Amino acid sequence: MKKFHLLGLLTFILLTATISWQCRENTDTDNSGTNNPVYVESGVFGKIIDPLGNPAAGVEVSYDKTVVLTDKYGVFLLQNQFMNTQGAQVKLRKSGYFEIHKTVIPIKGKIVNLSAQLVARKVTKTIPSASGGKVESNGTASVSFQANSFKTKNGSSYSGNVNVYTYYLDPTTERTQLEMPGNLTGRNKDGKFVVLRSMGMLMVELEDASGNALQLDPQFPAELSTPIPVSLSSKAEATIPLWYFDASKGGWIEEGSANKVGDKYVGKVTHFTIWNCDVPFQSVMVKFRFVDQSGNPIGNYYFTVNDITGNRTAAGQTNNDGSFLDIFPQNSNFELYIYNCNTPTLIKLFQTTTIDLDLGDVVITLPKQFELKSLVNDCNNIPIKQAYAIITSSNANTYIPYLIPSNGEFSYKNIFCNPEEIKIKFVDLTNLKESTEYSVNLVSSQSIYDLGIIQLCNQFNDYIKINYLGKEITVIGRQLKDTNNLLQFYGEDPVDSSYIHISQNGFNLGVLNPIRFSFGSHKELINLFCISSCSGVQITVTQTGNIGDYIKGTFTGTLPNSYQGQAPSPIPFTGDFSIKRKY
Repeated sequence: MKKFHLLGLLTFILLTATISWQCRENTDTDNSGTNNPVYVESGVFGKIIDPLGNPAAGVEVSYDKTVVLTDKYGVFLLQNQFMNTQGAQVKLRKSGYFEIHKTVIPIKGKIVNLSAQLVARKVTKTIPSASGGKVESNGTASVSFQANSFKTKNGSSYSGNVNVYTYYLDPTTERTQLEMPGNLTGRNKDGKFVVLRSMGMLMVELEDASGNALQLDPQFPAELSTPIPVSLSSKAEATIPLWYFDASKGGWIEEGSANKVGDKYVGKVTHFTIWNCDVPFQSVMVKFRFVDQSGNPIGNYYFTVNDITGNRTAAGQTNNDGSFLDIFPQNSNFELYIYNCNTPTLIKLFQTTTIDLDLGDVVITLPKQFELKSLVNDCNNIPIKQAYAIITSSNANTYIPYLIPSNGEFSYKNIFCNPEEIKIKFVDLTNLKESTEYSVNLVSSQSIYDLGIIQLCNQFNDYIKINYLGKEITVIGRQLKDTNNLLQFYGEDPVDSSYIHISQNGFNLGVLNPIRFSFGSHKELINLFCISSCSGVQITVTQTGNIGDYIKGTFTGTLPNSYQGQAPSPIPFTGDFSIKRKY
């Protein structure tokens, strides 16, 4: 069984399959195949990491028409969204990485969690369209193209070089759960909702030399080949359904099949997105609630569920109120484990049939706990409505973001195992301010650690701030690389997707007119823009320094509002910036 660090992230354990079980509370909606979706108001809070496991800043996270961006810690918050209870598709996009959609199950009136890892998008191989060819991915999977089998986006035949981008996802690795789209649920060829057990996935995208998207000519299918992992070989059937991911249809869609050829699955496809070899299972909903011996709910508690029948294991975490509800395979026997200081403890045996199952309250005998608490305010001692805590344990090699309620009252509980140091930093998502880092030394003789009132007054080091018409917007800033000796910096807001872009000639100190200035916000219906002739804007650069130092200064100006549908009245503004110099 998998061992968890004290502050480990939600981890999926993959023995012979991947099951995507997500924490959620009970709703009145059946998502087991109905074509009449029900929408509830909900939100998503999460953390995105890059391929190396570092925070991924500036990732576009979008649902419907709302777009937000991750902050420098890779954290984002989507609020007040009407989401499909059968599964909402949240899109993640950043230049240089594959665009993916993650499926979340919304909870009415609450925020659900989402974690994801970006996949670098690089040309695997360039092939001539006239001859086609074989492209290997990650040294294991492959895709083979026929000659003259490519078309442009508008359906015309394409002749020339084809850049092929691929990435193979191994179903037996934990990171696949973070990288893959969806949540391993989908619709079979009869339109029925099913749970999937993956035997391997392959991302494939095609472009011409100019970066224009290409597709296959359906008359000339491509051949996919994915390896069958050794640990899954005993479960490998002679023929397996193929599934492609389509966010507009709600997830994985069955189309075609693959045959077992030696230690691989081989099949043909007529279009490209990401393809998946999966065995489908019928599902039921299982719910339960963790409580202590006094009946108090135990929230944010990690557990694992071992499917004895299917020989697969998944891990999860209860909601704040101790509840859990999600999709389980039908007609299986399960073991429910909790982890007390990395020691697995069996607390419940249960069996699913063909109808939903309510296990009721599951009583847990807790070892010693600790609680971190504080009141998180702004500089005027008003509780911050959109804040989170970054919690790091000396026993863990990562950190977790913990969303704080809108009343600013922070309370985090977990098991005390051994004396250790916990570090905490608080972040204001709206105003891009943060606290200093606090350290707490956990000892066995103390259970409550009250940090008192925390004020978030420290501006992010990399920011651009603008003031106009009595409003203030701060965005996360960064320097853009430029080969023409231009000083360019750009900033984005992780909450409402505002942006600011400023360019000027050289790195000179003093007052000057920029060659470009733009500020826009869909939320505020404003777009201020000038290029080449920016006499209406003055930039005062007070510090440039060397690489690694901070570029600092102020700006002021008046520009007309060019946002579509708004009166083009002149709007005065002021601002300042602090950007770390990278080039």
